[in-house]
Amino acid sequence: MILSDTTDLIVAQSTHAGETGKNNEDRSFVAALREKADATEVVTLAMVADGIGGHAAGEIASDLAVHAAHDHFINAPDTRDVPGTIRSALVSANRAIYDRAEADRHLQGMGSTAVVAAVVGRRLYGAHVGDSRMYLMRGGAIRQLTVDHTWVQEAINAGLLTHDEAKRHPNRHVIRRYLGHDLNDPTDLELRYAPNQTPDQMAGSQGLPLQDGDTLLLCSDGLTDLVEDEEIRAIVAQAAPQQAAEKLVLLARQRGGFDNITVILLKVPGGLRPSLEKTIVQRRPRSRASLLTVGAIGVAALLVVVVLVAVVAALFFGGLLPGLSASPTPIVTATIPSIAATSTPTAPPAFTLTPTPSETPTPTASQTPSITPTAPALVTVRTNLAKVHSGPGPFYRSIGSLQNGATAVVFGQDQSKTWFYVEFPPGSSDRGWVARSVVDVSVDPDSLSIITATPPG
Repeated sequence: MILSDTTDLIVAQSTHAGETGKNNEDRSFVAALREKADATEVVTLAMVADGIGGHAAGEIASDLAVHAAHDHFINAPDTRDVPGTIRSALVSANRAIYDRAEADRHLQGMGSTAVVAAVVGRRLYGAHVGDSRMYLMRGGAIRQLTVDHTWVQEAINAGLLTHDEAKRHPNRHVIRRYLGHDLNDPTDLELRYAPNQTPDQMAGSQGLPLQDGDTLLLCSDGLTDLVEDEEIRAIVAQAAPQQAAEKLVLLARQRGGFDNITVILLKVPGGLRPSLEKTIVQRRPRSRASLLTVGAIGVAALLVVVVLVAVVAALFFGGLLPGLSASPTPIVTATIPSIAATSTPTAPPAFTLTPTPSETPTPTASQTPSITPTAPALVTVRTNLAKVHSGPGPFYRSIGSLQNGATAVVFGQDQSKTWFYVEFPPGSSDRGWVARSVVDVSVDPDSLSIITATPPG
């Protein structure tokens, strides 16, 4: 594939570190690719990655993710299988993060979420890992196409939590799948275009034909934690793409900006912007009403109205209005100007989204580990240092560490069988989670009981 300077979509991007003073661990890119220099068909590729790991590790992971995926697409020998190429690009990103963490003990446990969209010949292909999302806005409505790989989403699927309860749950940021966790393929190619889709229907969802005026949004959870779906739809509907991207980021910042915020918008040219359509529809009835009411005096008013309508029509049909041009759009990175707070217009009825059963083991409602060990066991640390976390994953806070050669009693493992729940040191009351990859266990790990609930993080 050959990089191109332009795409046939309207592209907007905006990102900010948030208001807490931490580094921006989000990474993103938009690239236009062609099979050959003279090829007419453009592949527009977009990706958002949100780093996990704290300190510098998160931004290293997300940076590795976007570079590995970008380079894989450019060097892919055959891109006719677009879903397959997306999958192999994310597998490459996963391997890059995992290998880097294995080579540097200070980076162990780092990872990244990812969401990728590829528009080829006005058809949409995509995939994701974690809780970075993709949305489609069409015909005045918005739909989330990706299903989060999170603890609370699994609880929603199991009927243990409602969507409103999930937004306030202490485990709402616990991610169940991310790049760099292990060498298994983490890619999720299922996209949900309609309510009540079955897993088989979602698995065959690649290649959706896009329509004129469709807008895709890719984002990190720094946006969706603080801005509702209908607020996103309303802002995108009322502004040109670049202004909309900046307003969305600013709104999240004004509501606390607790995390990094990244937004990419890809709009298919064509169709009226809803705000412009509303203006035209309102002007014409008023013009006709004034003619009927004023009578003879309306001659002068009619001339003014005709001129105004003619100017608007010429601008619109001539393709000169901002955001409506179908000419190629340069790939640029947005900056954030000072924009006043945007009030949320009344939203139309939203789609009803029915969660799809997750393939990941279902969490229980309990927040206390269910510990019924089937065999006594010890784990022995075989790296220079093993961090102990308050929950089964690097995204939980660190509560201690075990030195090389240290031992700890193990009570069980998490559902993914990648973290052990241990008592350290033996005989103490301190317990936490340690990664299976950095310790040796004295019994067959499969004989250990599964802890079916996650302790509070």
